Amino acid sequence: MKKPVIICVDDEQMILNSLNAQLRNQFGKRFVYEFAEGGEEALELFDELVEDGYEIVMLISDQIMPGMTGDQLLVNVHEKYPKPIKVLLTGQASLNSAVNAINNANLYRYLNKPWDREDFLLTVEKGIQQYYLLDSLEKQVDVFSKFVPKQFLEHLSIKNYEDICDSEAKQLHLSVLFADIRKFTSLSETMSPKEVFTLLNKYFCCMAETIEQHHGFIDKFMGDGIMALFTRSISDSLKAAIGMQQKLCDCQKTIAQPVKIGIGINTGDLLLGTVGSDKRIDSTVVGDAVNIASRMENLTKYYGTDIIISESSYEALDSPSEFKIRELDFVRVYGKEQPTKIYEVFNTESDNHSKIKLLPIFTEMLELYRQQEWDKTIDCLDECLKICPDDTVSRLYMERCHEFKLNPPPSVWDGSFNIGKSE
Repeated sequence: MKKPVIICVDDEQMILNSLNAQLRNQFGKRFVYEFAEGGEEALELFDELVEDGYEIVMLISDQIMPGMTGDQLLVNVHEKYPKPIKVLLTGQASLNSAVNAINNANLYRYLNKPWDREDFLLTVEKGIQQYYLLDSLEKQVDVFSKFVPKQFLEHLSIKNYEDICDSEAKQLHLSVLFADIRKFTSLSETMSPKEVFTLLNKYFCCMAETIEQHHGFIDKFMGDGIMALFTRSISDSLKAAIGMQQKLCDCQKTIAQPVKIGIGINTGDLLLGTVGSDKRIDSTVVGDAVNIASRMENLTKYYGTDIIISESSYEALDSPSEFKIRELDFVRVYGKEQPTKIYEVFNTESDNHSKIKLLPIFTEMLELYRQQEWDKTIDCLDECLKICPDDTVSRLYMERCHEFKLNPPPSVWDGSFNIGKSE
């Protein structure tokens, strides 16, 4: 780890020598001391040190220098590097210069030349303490934000973490994405606990990056599952789902075990807010749309597909043609009385060209199926399987048709299929 740096800027070498001697005598080898004779040189020095991985703790600058004045230097540095503590040394500083540095560069303090040695060293010591205090608080906020995403606070109009309390809530229209690793229980039984957590962390890192790239944020990690929210556009959630499936291929290079995931998406009105007690608070979303999204993910196992979206998500798409989508079924999922259409997004399927080719026949098959024309439906399915032999959905419909020929559905049938809890 590289040592922290204090930078001193003055156009008089004698002043720089004096600063060097006083700082080294007081702080010894705790810091690296760097010096520049003007503003432009100082800016170049900043860039070089930051690029080399140094942590710049403090900038001490003269005010009256050729070219760039001290307050201008502090403002320029602050725009790019706001964290370092900034001290201005001056014998002729105007009030405007000091005000400019205070307002636009978060000036810590300005000292008159010639400075009092004890006052100067105390200023530097207190400034260093403030730097590390603010750095510690920033790191704590970063850690806390991993538990309560900043997007939650933004949607609840909460500006500061200390303002969070339970029972904060807001209704939003958004898309919910659920992702789950296939057969994770069986997979984890062949691994040590350390290997399980290593796999999960690598997987979650890959998925989180993709979700964030498409303007979503993760609400929860649930065992091997992910729940993410998208408030900007339904298209964002579909692009994220496609990206997650594609990213998984790259992830496999760092994950020892082969992993497959299923993703379900639903769009609707939800309550986003905080719940808990005076001892612990958590952020969450509540609503029927969450349950339906979870059902969509669960259906990917039954249909053998990568991504399934609900009817409300499909209807909310501005440009459905942007994606490779087909209607899958008209289902009554567990816990719901009203049936709903579900759709497969197959951009990531290895045989997506074949699925595109069979779409007209598959669409015709759905109409015949719902009209209970079993033989004609089977003929269409034969054609579908010739085009795409690995289409698990066509095989499912083939099994249903043969079953319905033996045991027909009710005479008054809306074409829906009941999906049980375990399916």
